[in-house]
Amino acid sequence: ADTTAARQTVGNELAEVRTELDDAYGLTETLMRELGAFRGELEDSSAARQALRTTNSELYQQLHESQEEKASFGVRVEQLEAEVAESQKNRENLVQEASAIRSELEDSSRAHAAAETQITEAQDALAQTEAETADIEREIATLEAEIEEAEAGGTAA
Repeated sequence: ADTTAARQTVGNELAEVRTELDDAYGLTETLMRELGAFRGELEDSSAARQALRTTNSELYQQLHESQEEKASFGVRVEQLEAEVAESQKNRENLVQEASAIRSELEDSSRAHAAAETQITEAQDALAQTEAETADIEREIATLEAEIEEAEAGGTAA
C-alpha cells in the first residue's frame, strides 16, 4: 500500500511535472512566436533606420547642394551689384562728360556768334573803307583832271 501510495504520489507529481512541462512548452512556443515577431519588428526597424539613413544622407546632400547654390547666387549677386555700381559710375561719368560737352558747345556757340559779329563789323568796316576809297579815287581823278586842265591852260597861256 505504501508502494501504491508512493506510486500514486509519484504519478501525481509526474502528471504535475508533465502539466508544468506542457505549460513550459506552450510558454516557450509563445515566447518563440513573440521572439519571431520581435525579430520581424527589429528587421522592419532596421530597414526603416536604413531608409532614414539614406533619406538623411540625401537630405544632407541636397542641403549641401543648396548651400553651394546659395553661395553661387551670393557671388552672382555681388557681381551684379558690382556691375550696377560700375554702370552707375559710367553713367555719372557720361553725364559729366555730356555736361562738359554741352558747356563747350555753348562756349563754342558764343564764340561763333562773337566771330559772326566781328565778321559783320569787319565787312561793314570794309564796305565803308571801300566807299571812302572810291570817294578818294574820285577826288584824285577830279584833282588830276583839274591839274591837267591847269597844265593845259598854263601851256596855252
